[in-house]
Amino acid sequence: MKQIFYLLIFVVAIVVSFSSCGFGRETKNYDLSQSFTDTLIYEGDGSVFKIDVCMKGKIDGSGTIEIRNNTHNGGNVSYPSTLKENFDISVKIDWYSDTCIIKYTPLEENVTGNLSLTYKFGKI
Repeated sequence: MKQIFYLLIFVVAIVVSFSSCGFGRETKNYDLSQSFTDTLIYEGDGSVFKIDVCMKGKIDGSGTIEIRNNTHNGGNVSYPSTLKENFDISVKIDWYSDTCIIKYTPLEENVTGNLSLTYKFGKI
């Protein structure tokens, strides 16, 4: 019985560690009826080497969202996505900055919806 318990704990730990939207992440919620720009900030110790971002929600209409880093090697790195209907987008990328800019723009008039954005910076 004890072995089954430890095996179950091990499996749960593996699932959580590989989930981009799992335990230990920060979450922010947004209204998609208007444009916004937000900055995610890493406030921990160590150097950042990656970021995991999960975006889930529903939109009536469509919009674009960008994950941006204006300081990566002196240039602008952008990862755009189009949001339509029900969406579930995960992005895991190398990231060498303690900030991440999220920029959203509706593509139509009278867009409604919501976005739950979950993220975690990876540190060395």
